[in-house]
Amino acid sequence: MKISPIYCPDPSCRWSAHGIPDAYTEARDWHLAAHRADVHGVQPTPEQVAYATKVGHVIPGTAKTTDDAVAVLGALPVPGGDQPPLDEQRLAEIAARAEKATPGPWITEERDHDMHVGGAPDGPHIALLGRVSWPGVPADAEFIAHAREDVPALLAEVQHLRQQQSLDDAEYEQATAEVQRLKEERDAFRDQRNAVFKTNAELLERVEYWQRARDNYANENRKLLQEKRDLLARVAELEAERHSTNEALSDAAEALREMRDRLAKYELPTGEDVPGFRHAIRTTNPAPKEAS
Repeated sequence: MKISPIYCPDPSCRWSAHGIPDAYTEARDWHLAAHRADVHGVQPTPEQVAYATKVGHVIPGTAKTTDDAVAVLGALPVPGGDQPPLDEQRLAEIAARAEKATPGPWITEERDHDMHVGGAPDGPHIALLGRVSWPGVPADAEFIAHAREDVPALLAEVQHLRQQQSLDDAEYEQATAEVQRLKEERDAFRDQRNAVFKTNAELLERVEYWQRARDNYANENRKLLQEKRDLLARVAELEAERHSTNEALSDAAEALREMRDRLAKYELPTGEDVPGFRHAIRTTNPAPKEAS
């Protein structure tokens, strides 16, 4: 892989950068643009700013520290590509490396135009990153120095989040069970409600039946009462007729008795007892003459 030096096009500038392969054109272009912006005041192009934002470089003139970079960019970018999962084994390996590293805190220090990382105060020398004027060197030094405290803090945060996730999972399971219980209660209540609705429908049907029966009974009762009144009126008529007939019969009987009494005056045991009876009979009813 070819690696060529990067030189500043300004004739009076002796700056140069080394170590970036020629194939990484965007990275080489950005390092030169960052130098020219920081030293010569030449603003990067929008494409260069977009690249710097994408990979997480600090844009000259906008941020000088990691905190400033976070404020400007909104958040540090997530590394791309296939990353191994943060399983328990990998976390243990990271924790072991952090434990074996030189105790902190670490600081950045500029010595003879070079950027160093070391323990504070007056701690051991840890790393020499290069010239202070080289693009990315101050930011890399700050990143390394803060890693002494950032990595344990991130490990602790991961452990806390995983514990919280375990609690959340337990709460989720409890909530899921509670939701299932509430669904079962809802279904049971729905079944009871449907049964009540069915019973109410049956009761309403019965009520309607008995209302119809009551109306029919009322109609029949009215008919029977009318028939009763008609019969009572007819009985009254017959009673009146019977009374009139009885009076007529009584009158007729009385007349017959009077006639009987009158006839009794003329009734005799034999005809000879009354003088002139036979003579009166013959005179009144003469015998028929015999034919000659």
